[in-house]
This record gives sequence, structure tokens and C-alpha cells, in this order.
Amino acid sequence: MITTTLEEFRAELLRTGGYETSESHRPAERVKPGALTTLGFTMRMCRVFPLCALYEPFGKLTVDRWAHFCFSVVTGAERLGMNVKFEGWKNREAYDGPVVYLCNHMSTIETILMPPVLLTYGPFNIVAKASLSKLPFLTKAAAHMGMVPIGRKSPREDLVNMLRIGVERINAGNSFLIFPQGTRQNVFSRKKFSSIGAKLAEKAGCPI
Repeated sequence: MITTTLEEFRAELLRTGGYETSESHRPAERVKPGALTTLGFTMRMCRVFPLCALYEPFGKLTVDRWAHFCFSVVTGAERLGMNVKFEGWKNREAYDGPVVYLCNHMSTIETILMPPVLLTYGPFNIVAKASLSKLPFLTKAAAHMGMVPIGRKSPREDLVNMLRIGVERINAGNSFLIFPQGTRQNVFSRKKFSSIGAKLAEKAGCPI
């Protein structure tokens, strides 16, 4: 079966502002759901983290390699017969410069799917729980990939640090990805969004 490459995906994203799996890039019938199917897809998704940890000590973890690791989730979904669809990215292409991305947080998968998309439009940093950067072997890899860790014990201190680091990096040309809900939500609700992303965008003078 033909699989989409990251380069083909990015070219389509820039050309049309979106992406949708073509019929030739997925089997005629979807793989039957079940424990083994779920396990296989979950392992493909979660292997991004150990791969980053494995490559970092040897100096071989690059932003582009990270994007390719993450994009394997898309090809994995397509191999199962899923139709992967991205929409609305013409809005991003219309602005030349760093922006603040505010992302809905419903599962782990969007934290893995976003990097190959956002890197199409330039470098970015991601704000995440400090505990994630302290996972075994991931501390250096997380820092290398531009992760900005924040705790949850002192919201005021987190805000001050985030604004300071965020403005510095946006001024340096990096966009910023924030999950303003703080934790996973089953449904989308603007009321669950904190104002931290809006405050950063205002202070840095860039769009959301």
C-alpha cells in the first residue's frame, strides 16, 4: 500500500490549506476494531517518546526527525483504513511570522499530530506540564525540541515565566503552541480555556 510521506503532506497543506487521505493511501476496508488493533495503534503513537529519548544522547535528534516520528501516527491511521483530514490551514499561511496556537486538548494524539503540521510553517515551541519533561531520558530531548515546562503549584509564577520566555522566543521567530485547558476535556468548550495564551499573544504583539 502507498503511504503518504511527510514531504507530500506538507506540500498538500501549503497548496490547498488542508489534507485528506486519498483512497489509494488506505485499504479498501478498514481494519476490524479490537484490542490488538487498539494496541498496535497506541504503540505506534507512544513510540515517539522513546525514539526521541534514544536519538538525543547521540546528537541525532533533530526537529525534522521529530516531525517524521510524529507523522508516523498519520500513516499508521491510514494503514488501518482511516480517513485523516486537516482543514483551515490557509488561515495560517495568510500570516508570515510567528503566531500563538491555542489547541483543544482531548487526548494525547493531538500533541503528537501538531508538530509535523506546525513545523510546516516555521519553528515553534510548546508549553507542557513540567512532569512530562522529567520522564526518564526525556529531559534533554524535551528541552532540545523547545518544550517550555510549567508546573501547577503557582499559577502566577507560571504566568510570569511563560510570558517572559514566550515573548523572547516569539521575538526570535518561534511560534508558540499552548493547550489552554490545562488538562484533557471530553468536549470542546471555550469556557475551559485559560487566558494565558491570549495574554502571551497580546504581550508579544502577534496573532492567535
